[in-house]
Amino acid sequence: MRGVEFTEFVAARLDEAAATAWSVHDVAKCDALLYEEDLPGAAARTPDCDCGYPARVLREVEAGRKILAEHLPVEFIYGLTCKRCVSWQSAPGEESEFGIAVPDPWPCLPARAVAAPHSDHPEYDPAWAPEPVSV
Repeated sequence: MRGVEFTEFVAARLDEAAATAWSVHDVAKCDALLYEEDLPGAAARTPDCDCGYPARVLREVEAGRKILAEHLPVEFIYGLTCKRCVSWQSAPGEESEFGIAVPDPWPCLPARAVAAPHSDHPEYDPAWAPEPVSV
């Protein structure tokens, strides 16, 4: 199932980010680790860094996991769809602003947005790219 492949890909990238969170520091801001050569080892001994990067990475990972947990694939008559996202479509021949709820195809936009930062990974499928947003 294609949904499993997508979910496993995103979960693996989030796990990797969490595992390496303490190795990412802004040395210009992080006095605690300024002179350490082994940043992951130093971070284990000095978790009170003041640059904020590791904590931000861990918050981003947690947010991605929560989004992915809410937007899971389910098999539906229209194919693989998101269990949470729906689009309102008019019934055939109906010209009303009210319509019927149709589940969005999966991966839905929120799930694809979680995967987007990993678009340079060799296992990333370009079909997962979110639609461009114009502001």
